[in-house]
Amino acid sequence: MLITGVTLDLGWKRFAGMLHPSKFARHLDGQMKRANGLVGMRLKGQAKRHIASGSGGYKANRPLTVFIKGSSLPLADDGDLVGSINYHVVSPYHVEIGVMRASPFADIAEIVHEGRTIPVTAKMRSMFFMLWLRSQGHPVPLSGRAKELWNRRPERGWLRLGDTKRAIIIPPRPFMMFVSTDPSVRVWIEKQWLSALKAAFSKAAS
Repeated sequence: MLITGVTLDLGWKRFAGMLHPSKFARHLDGQMKRANGLVGMRLKGQAKRHIASGSGGYKANRPLTVFIKGSSLPLADDGDLVGSINYHVVSPYHVEIGVMRASPFADIAEIVHEGRTIPVTAKMRSMFFMLWLRSQGHPVPLSGRAKELWNRRPERGWLRLGDTKRAIIIPPRPFMMFVSTDPSVRVWIEKQWLSALKAAFSKAAS
């Protein structure tokens, strides 16, 4: 007697497991969470090295900034910004990289990343005048921000703000932008996601 039909062997059962919605989704969530953890870790490290090496191609610091910092290296100062860069895997499909909003340096990071124009106020002009007097040898008492700045550079060389100086311009230095636009980084990220997808299929089939 002729018998017709389809025999579902082990291969078909594994294939059915791969396509099971809830089973596949569970494994995909786990694999994508792991992949995005790797993405966050790598991009965090690259951002830190990018700033510390001075290889960002950012606009040079102005003379006043160079004087206060004692360095012409953009962004890098006492390590607070670099040390604040981190990552957080929010969900299997969402990873945040940069200076977290809970960080005490979040506002500073936003300013240097986006840039800012700060109007010169009478109080600011007076502060630099006091610093100038102190640098000329006059025993001028300092407090607040003026004292903080003086303690960074307690020496001669402080200048008054010019009468025509109306604003202090902080140019944008998007220190996280390069990690999302670097073609090699994007290729690497895509490979991590593809590997996660393949691993999810494999685990769902087992």
